[in-house]
Amino acid sequence: RQEHADEVPETLGQIRNREEGRTTRLERFPELGDFYNENDEFTASNADRNTHTDLVEGLEDWELAALQRAAADDDYVYFIDFSNIGGLVSPLPLNITNADGSVEFMMIPAEIWRRNSLAVTKMLIRDEPIVSIEVDPRRETADADFSNNHYPGRIDKSRIELYKQEDETRDLMSDMLRTLREAKGGTSDSANVPLEPASGNN
Repeated sequence: RQEHADEVPETLGQIRNREEGRTTRLERFPELGDFYNENDEFTASNADRNTHTDLVEGLEDWELAALQRAAADDDYVYFIDFSNIGGLVSPLPLNITNADGSVEFMMIPAEIWRRNSLAVTKMLIRDEPIVSIEVDPRRETADADFSNNHYPGRIDKSRIELYKQEDETRDLMSDMLRTLREAKGGTSDSANVPLEPASGNN
């Protein structure tokens, strides 16, 4: 909750109200508060607790033991959800970027889909925070849509934008065969550039 408050910028109205010493009606009359004033999106509900219970009950014995040990050691525990949109079962290659800038490559075997071929959850335990995860960074799988392979989400160029983008690849052969234009006020040294290897070391 505090991290969210730190990341979300204060609105202009909030800034001016604070500078002018204005208070909200709820601040003046606390008795007007209701359920939604006392709770927010970060409040753990019974539905959240049930989801957690289902998740824990679905862990293997060794996964549950690892989770309990991580909680005791105050490690970072992550539950990563994967969706098999195309239906083709395949391994999950991951690039995991840590807070210190290091990058770890992990290959999750295709057996992870053995219980559910449409959606799975992978638990990761780390001694430092994870800042980003990329699925299939080396384009090893038959994934046809790479736009949803990043966490946090990343905006990629569409195919139309890529098609319209100017080709920046240099065509050296075409450049060498182009007619040499004379400079203003003088003549060029040569009308042609021979297509022969340059002498000397490369």
